[in-house]
Amino acid sequence: MCSQPILMNPNPSKMFYLQTDTLSTGAGAVLTQEVEGSKKCKLVAYFSCTFSPAEANYDIYEKEFLAVIKAIENWRAYLIWMEKPFIIETDHKNLTYWKEQWQGMIRSGAPS
Repeated sequence: MCSQPILMNPNPSKMFYLQTDTLSTGAGAVLTQEVEGSKKCKLVAYFSCTFSPAEANYDIYEKEFLAVIKAIENWRAYLIWMEKPFIIETDHKNLTYWKEQWQGMIRSGAPS
């Protein structure tokens, strides 16, 4: 009748993985951690939010960053005292465009 719990207790000595995804109206994220003795990850926490009307008008790469920021703010208590850095995973290639855009501006010395 009883089964293993869905959520795992966080272990500060193990690496966290923060995975985010964005829709036009909101964002979702999961915080996972490697299981002892295997490379599989178990769910530690999950988070979702809706964007305000102003945030819903952001470009897609800005929404992706916003999802990451909101998730980090939500799980700050888990992530701030980590022994190892955490990894952020997202599925959007738009962030690659944003990175290239800024690198071009830095190289050319163009103001933002």
